[in-house]
Amino acid sequence: MNSKIVHQPSWCKTRLGNDIELFSYLSDSEKPILFIGGVHGDEPEGVRLAKDFLDWLKIQTNLAPWVLIPCFNKDGFLNNQRTNSSGVDLNRNFPTSDWSPEYKDKRYYPGSQPSSELETKALMKLISEMQPKLIVHFHSWNPSITYTGESALSYAKILQIGHQDPIQDDIGYPTPGSLGQYGWFTKNIPVICIEAQEKSDLNQLWPKYHRGLKQLLRKKFECIVFDLDDTLLNTSELLIPIKDKEQYLKFIKSHLPLMLGALDNLRYLKSKYELILLTNGDEKIQKQKIESLSIKNFFSQTIICPSSDYKSKTDFFKQLVHKNFISIGNRITTDLAPAKLYGGWTCLFSHGEHEKENQIQAQVVVDYTIKSHLDLIDECLL
Repeated sequence: MNSKIVHQPSWCKTRLGNDIELFSYLSDSEKPILFIGGVHGDEPEGVRLAKDFLDWLKIQTNLAPWVLIPCFNKDGFLNNQRTNSSGVDLNRNFPTSDWSPEYKDKRYYPGSQPSSELETKALMKLISEMQPKLIVHFHSWNPSITYTGESALSYAKILQIGHQDPIQDDIGYPTPGSLGQYGWFTKNIPVICIEAQEKSDLNQLWPKYHRGLKQLLRKKFECIVFDLDDTLLNTSELLIPIKDKEQYLKFIKSHLPLMLGALDNLRYLKSKYELILLTNGDEKIQKQKIESLSIKNFFSQTIICPSSDYKSKTDFFKQLVHKNFISIGNRITTDLAPAKLYGGWTCLFSHGEHEKENQIQAQVVVDYTIKSHLDLIDECLL
């Protein structure tokens, strides 16, 4: 786990004595985003999404600050009930101007008075101390992204990336004493409720929501590091049996095939980021490829490392440790794993002869996977 992440295994204890965990990654200069799973104990989707999110967060080193409570209603979750062990709906127990002791069904019981519950009091104290810039809590019912507070709309649009769940400013019925009401109308903090499909496949939650959650915490990239072969140059079309180096050099002096969409992406990205070309191979051959592709002017730096010298490539990523960068390449071992080691983001270009090798390296968690340049902007550079 990232050493900068603080784990509080017993941030709060429930009435039954169960521990509620809290994880945080904080900054002195920026307010965090607070994420909460398991507000309702009979919604395992919210807990699973929070835990899968946490697994990803644990291996990141260059994010905006965050706080995450994987399972807020621990007693309810362990008993598969909406309410906590006192029978209180924690999402109706906050001290808001609209709090009411009235309820239509016992599953919505708001408590004998606002903030009567240990969990509610602990969360209120946390919000007061942390002053998060946004609160996001995970639920399940009908799929939607419900936001409270006008300033939450821009965040809601980010969280919609990768799926078509509707964005709305109202869940469709009154929620007095809810976290949304408390966060926005009492504390002036925008709140978003992600409602996953009730009884959905838990294994499909992270694949559906991961892009938006990642974007929410990703700092703006300062530079993009591109590999050459099978990332910009379509090397798969050049796998011809020419063993003689001079003959091969003569062959590649002719026009070479860029990946479809690569030129348009380079033109667009050059206006927004510093672009760096980092490649392994025979220096003379790689230089000729770059010249034939007419792409050198897109890059502030072009670094060619010897074919078998992966250390020099790793050493280059080490120089970027204080920048927010992303490495885009078709090999996990040489293009992505070294970048991840020094805090970079990673995009696997799933193309070419190394696809099977990448499957073997699956234990290295990449941030994004694309199959063509047509996906690059929308998938990982928004």
